[in-house]
Amino acid sequence: MNKRLIILLIILFSLTGCIKNNCNMKLETNNSFKITVINGMINTGSETDNDSDIFEKQKYIDNGYKVEDYDGDGYTGIKIIAEVDSIDLVSDPNIDEVELTKVIDGKVEDIKLFKKERLEDGTRYTANFTYYLSNDSFDQALSGYNVDISSYSDMIELEYSITLPYKLETNNATEVEGNTYSWDLKFGEVNTIQYSFIIYDKDITDDKVEYDDSKTENKEQVDYNISAADIIKTVISLGILVVVIVAFYKFKKKLLSRSFRKKKNGYHTSAPDSIKSREK
Repeated sequence: MNKRLIILLIILFSLTGCIKNNCNMKLETNNSFKITVINGMINTGSETDNDSDIFEKQKYIDNGYKVEDYDGDGYTGIKIIAEVDSIDLVSDPNIDEVELTKVIDGKVEDIKLFKKERLEDGTRYTANFTYYLSNDSFDQALSGYNVDISSYSDMIELEYSITLPYKLETNNATEVEGNTYSWDLKFGEVNTIQYSFIIYDKDITDDKVEYDDSKTENKEQVDYNISAADIIKTVISLGILVVVIVAFYKFKKKLLSRSFRKKKNGYHTSAPDSIKSREK
């Protein structure tokens, strides 16, 4: 999310269309992490739509990013991609607040996003992002231009999203769809993006889910750690218990039946003997 690029696009297309600046982050089940930033402008059909100089492709390539042409939703531009083998490479225990507009300004290896905290059975990752664009942000960049950026705020599509294999522990997202959390960002305002999630030491491909209870007011957060393996074990244990109870009941019933028959048979065999004794 490059401020200078946004300024150039606004100036270039202030009379003809809109610009797009979207950032998506994605965590995979193997803990690899991917950042994708789309910088685009409304497709006008002109030769400048995919101008490398406007979108500063080479700068991102030199800093270690993968850069692709973007053409979708009526916009053309570039897609800037950073991929790391582990989320730990973009995390640090000392991270406090991160300004998203500066995330991809430097080299890929210098990106730090999440504060990580070691727990007894896993690691908590916390995002505390801000995104702030206003006229004051561009005093130096606007030098020499007679442009009021705020008058073009409706032309700027700004969005952040994160997709991951399980639910977030806490979040202040404006929209949630499945395991994708999105924030609609506004020009001229300090946008706050906050969320946290836990990666447990056990295999996260077990479909572990953390249920988000943070939206319930005045209610203590409930922590459910349920996995498919735990459910299967519980069902099997209950099944075995039922079988044992049924078998014990049948066995006890059989013993009582035998005892009753013995008593009954004993009564009939002793009766004739007493009769014979009296006859003598």
